[in-house]
Amino acid sequence: MNISQDTKLDFSDVLLTPAWSISASRSDVNMQREFNGFYHSNRKWSGLPIMIANMDTTGTIEMWEHVSCWDAVVCFDKRKSSEHWDDLRTKRECASLPAFKKQIVKTAWVSTGITKADLENMQKLKHSCCHTTGNAVLPNICVDVANGYSQYFVEKVEYIRELFPDSIIMAGNVVTPEMVLKLIHAGADIVKVGIGPGSVCTTRLKTGVGYPQFSAVVECANAAHGIKNPDNGRVGRICADGGCTTTGDICKALGAGADFVMIGGMVAGTDQCNGKWSTNVVTGDKKFQFYGMSSYEAQDKYDSRKKQRTSEGKLVEVLAKGCVDNVMQDIVGGIRSCCAYIGATSIKDIHRCANFVRVNNTHNKIFGG
Repeated sequence: MNISQDTKLDFSDVLLTPAWSISASRSDVNMQREFNGFYHSNRKWSGLPIMIANMDTTGTIEMWEHVSCWDAVVCFDKRKSSEHWDDLRTKRECASLPAFKKQIVKTAWVSTGITKADLENMQKLKHSCCHTTGNAVLPNICVDVANGYSQYFVEKVEYIRELFPDSIIMAGNVVTPEMVLKLIHAGADIVKVGIGPGSVCTTRLKTGVGYPQFSAVVECANAAHGIKNPDNGRVGRICADGGCTTTGDICKALGAGADFVMIGGMVAGTDQCNGKWSTNVVTGDKKFQFYGMSSYEAQDKYDSRKKQRTSEGKLVEVLAKGCVDNVMQDIVGGIRSCCAYIGATSIKDIHRCANFVRVNNTHNKIFGG
């Protein structure tokens, strides 16, 4: 048994500090993050490094149709990823428009687990993509499991890299530098970081396992950025997955070193979500049922409840938020303002310009959170 005496921090434990700059202008901030290739993949990527979580409620075609206009990413629900991808590739794609091929590769990512059925679906997807007319359009991949701490998971990441050698592959979830390095060596370009911080995740309550998200991002980013591919000189990347309840938290995650930030709860209840809605007959309030993918609701829906399992997620009702464009506008505006405060001229420079102070209170709660 070992107890680390080093206090680990969450987003609520820190604030970014302002800094003097010559031109503190929100409008001048460059919101495009550019990657000229990744640790394994030579595929270039540029855009807003915000990812919509691959939950069945948020990882939808409708979400992609709106979020792609902001140059952000949607990771499709892994139970419908192949269907959604085929929908984009065949029904919505004109073979004479190569720009659209690039667009669907850049903003829409296919998600998968690592069960036998999952891997068979990935094989079918690869076969389908490579046997269509014209050049094959191979997706970027999100390999998603709740617990990335197994040799089996590492082996399956290796297998998926062999299956999709050119794709950008993101894999997780883990929270420690050692596993970040293992997954990058195994074939991941981006490692998804976060165990327990999600708004509808109860892993920490049910298992006692987890890691405060701010510290996890700092430590995992340092590990990923410190490993360089000897063949091309490119480093590993991370995606902060979970724990962001406000735009300020996204800014803190970027400041902590995250290359991408994944959100779910922040877009839950937007018109582009898939799931059950209800309306209060007295107040007229419209609410959306949002649940964790390890909750009993998800287990029952996908027939995955087993005697040895408990629920590690919860069901909540979220007030309707309207179109997801409203949320994206708030996120983009908040990041621009953050950059102006800390002296960053681009979203890429947030990490370079970031200085944090530890706090015991972040904001005035007299009128609510």
